[in-house]
Amino acid sequence: MKTRFAVMALSVETLDSLLKSFTGHETALKSSWLLVPHGRVAAAAKSRGFARVAEAPMSAETGSFLALVKLKPRINAEAS
Repeated sequence: MKTRFAVMALSVETLDSLLKSFTGHETALKSSWLLVPHGRVAAAAKSRGFARVAEAPMSAETGSFLALVKLKPRINAEAS
């Protein structure tokens, strides 16, 4: 089974920092699932070349766990 990765960016600033951190490995990063909390970050990610962007609202109460649970079926469907 191929390993699948999911990356999270909570803001456009975080997204840009992530891209700088992965200089030289942008292709792998941009082909991973990117989990974002709202449309502004999703639009920025798509404009920067991310292929798989999942918008999943997150809050302090639910945290990122529920967002990851919602993303899992999409990752599994892609793997089959």
